[in-house]
Amino acid sequence: MVVTKQRVTDAVNFLIASDQYGRLIREITDVIERWNVRPMAFAGKLECLNAMIDVGVENREAFERLVELIEQKRSILPEIRRVDYQRKIMQDRRARQGRAIDLHELVTGKPITGTERAKFIKDLQARWRKERDAFIAGKGELSWSDRNDAANEFWDLVDAKLEQNLKDEAARKKVKG
Repeated sequence: MVVTKQRVTDAVNFLIASDQYGRLIREITDVIERWNVRPMAFAGKLECLNAMIDVGVENREAFERLVELIEQKRSILPEIRRVDYQRKIMQDRRARQGRAIDLHELVTGKPITGTERAKFIKDLQARWRKERDAFIAGKGELSWSDRNDAANEFWDLVDAKLEQNLKDEAARKKVKG
């Protein structure tokens, strides 16, 4: 099919408004990356997205620029910005929990599974919530915006500490055995 400005515009507008944006971009990217071995296309109400595949197959940089444009436009719309923000928070939380589990397994030498894992995460969240609240309280009287900034600062510190502890423990294990 021919890539036209109108087809690309329709696809971009569809993605800007989509509540499934993240999943759709991942699917489109997967199709582009496997195009030579397994070409695929969308049908039905998602057919307009084939223009994004066409662009990506022809010029990956142009595709990436379109994705950036879509994300910029999405960040302007309050409803969508809120959904994307919440998605990012949950993604960060899952990644942080995963690193904490990896660290625990590295230190103890045994995997956490099932109910043990659920309890570990519940206890971890309670500990982090208490530490975050103390961190924010230690900053004194803050506006809502400043509280958010302080919370983000706390999570950045937690992430950095987890990364450092993972590196240190991996190096210790390497030296030890």
